Amino acid sequence: MTCMPAADYAFSYKSSYYIKYIYDIFCKFYLTAGESWFKLTSILLKRFSRLYGNQGMKKRTTVKDIARIAGVSLGSVHCALSGKPGVGDATRERILRIAEEQGYRPNAIAASLKRKNLKVAAVIPELTGENRFYYQPILEGITDYVHTLQDYNVELVIASYSDDEADSQASEIKSLSDRNDISGIVSVGYTPTKGIIPIAKSEGKEIPMVLVGNDLPESGRLCSVLPDYRMVGRTMAEQMLINIPSGSPILICAGSSKIPSNYLIVEGIELFLQETKFEGRVHKLYSSDNGEVVAGEVEKLLKEEQIGGCCSVTARTSASLGSILEQYAGNNRLYSIGVDLFEETMDFLRRGVFVNLVQNNPYKSAYLATKILTEFLLKDLKPAMEVMHIGSEIVFRSNLPMYENGYYRLLM
Repeated sequence: MTCMPAADYAFSYKSSYYIKYIYDIFCKFYLTAGESWFKLTSILLKRFSRLYGNQGMKKRTTVKDIARIAGVSLGSVHCALSGKPGVGDATRERILRIAEEQGYRPNAIAASLKRKNLKVAAVIPELTGENRFYYQPILEGITDYVHTLQDYNVELVIASYSDDEADSQASEIKSLSDRNDISGIVSVGYTPTKGIIPIAKSEGKEIPMVLVGNDLPESGRLCSVLPDYRMVGRTMAEQMLINIPSGSPILICAGSSKIPSNYLIVEGIELFLQETKFEGRVHKLYSSDNGEVVAGEVEKLLKEEQIGGCCSVTARTSASLGSILEQYAGNNRLYSIGVDLFEETMDFLRRGVFVNLVQNNPYKSAYLATKILTEFLLKDLKPAMEVMHIGSEIVFRSNLPMYENGYYRLLM
């Protein structure tokens, strides 16, 4: 059953008592009688609103309304609101005050039709090799949100760089800044193979930038969108303690000690184990320069330490760990958790190599980051906070179909 679109008939506190009374009655009938009441309710409410005028309905304030209240021309209102000359200071202040009192907001669609395309750049590593595990859904999230802005003349510029070179990301951002036609940038704070990648502010230019996955305050970013990695670690630790024999050693494929999205998950795991007074040994293996776990070290620990459970904190190490576990463990399965959803990890989950996956939602992070950036550019809406956390989810083999074939896009 479709929900009653109450937002289309939002009443202010000054609404006609009778209209709201009728509306409430129809809502009750709608909940019991179903879809057939929807059209009837819509028609009758529109007719009642005509009879009673606009006294009970919220209405968007326009520049014509401001001009009428202020007793000035439309041209004076446009000059005052856009900060252009052509209107006196006292008149400008009065117009701005009236606009604020009336809750005026510029019509972003109308404004976009009067200007050239707004260009937003997606600056991400090349989607080659194992980069696709994590950065492919980021690009999809950015692209999908831009597609919702067709009425706003927003154009997406995709600028990829090689994360094998330490300064390639900063160079790409500088190159975009020098073009003078880029209005905003969505990028990532760190890349997996080189650790911290410095992103300096463009000299003399303030191009708004929103980061995905990791925060880097010194970049001058508008804000960052990322999971709460310590909470991710705590969740992984709790799942392991539930599923492994008491006191059994734990193996953590810890990624890079320089990247927050890696070491913060490890911190979360260790904090939860301390809080629960876990007495077993914890082995941390950090990745090689190419972001992969060293197979020989993992196999040695599995053989010598009788590991009860293991986990990975990155997409790359999850792919590596899954392959190692499948080859080494055979039928002797141990509890294991991977990170992020892509074909390799989902296949490991289907076949029982991984018992769980943690979905850190890179798609959702990128989608929201692009929304924040474009709303800032189009509507001058500043983000509520500089760091925004999104939720992560534990995926089981039983609920994996919810995430297959791109269905994760609908889980927002």
